[in-house]
Amino acid sequence: MDTDRFATLRRSLSLMLSRRSTLRVLMGSTLSGLVTLSALSVEAKKGGNGKGKGKGKKGKQKVTICHNGQTITVSQSALNAHLGHGDTVGMCTPLDTSPPPPPPPPIFRFKADPMTGANQLAATPGDLNASGNAHFTIQGTTICGIFQFSTTTPGQTVSGAHIHAGDSLTNGPIVVDFFPNGVAQQLCLPCPPSVCTDILNNLAGFYANTHTTPSFPNGSVRAQLQVDAG
Repeated sequence: MDTDRFATLRRSLSLMLSRRSTLRVLMGSTLSGLVTLSALSVEAKKGGNGKGKGKGKKGKQKVTICHNGQTITVSQSALNAHLGHGDTVGMCTPLDTSPPPPPPPPIFRFKADPMTGANQLAATPGDLNASGNAHFTIQGTTICGIFQFSTTTPGQTVSGAHIHAGDSLTNGPIVVDFFPNGVAQQLCLPCPPSVCTDILNNLAGFYANTHTTPSFPNGSVRAQLQVDAG
């Protein structure tokens, strides 16, 4: 082989090696780029650095609970621990901040006892064979009463049971009528205007009266009102 041919062969071999090296570099760069793109694609699906995916799950798994009287949200994974401490699922029931109801008004007790025929005024004589009593309460604007009556006078039927306005020397008008349902059982009624106040302020200015027919339609037995200490 002469010198010229040998030099030409060396140049050809060198050129081929150079092309192969360049090809290897290009292939390496291409593969590296593909790997990087693949990794970025996977990372994007995960939500970048993985935190986005976690936040998404946590957001979907939040549960509203009532914790120590306050409404909060916790993760699903923490729910059982909260329930074990007495918390409940759902919002807390709002506290009732309305003021308590006022106390009921006091009960005032009074009576007409004993009711006798002798207490009837001379102009309207009563049943001397009869006896009775009446017990009352006033609470606020309600008055309750019960009348008891008995007599040995034949043929008498109770025809009235009332509270009248009047002192022991006066026959006065009816101010509260308990007949017929207030005889032998308690009857409660709304107080007529100012009547309960007047009774409370002046018991002796009122009396209870039981009427019977046919003999004592104007009053069989009577007694002034007084405080019932029993």
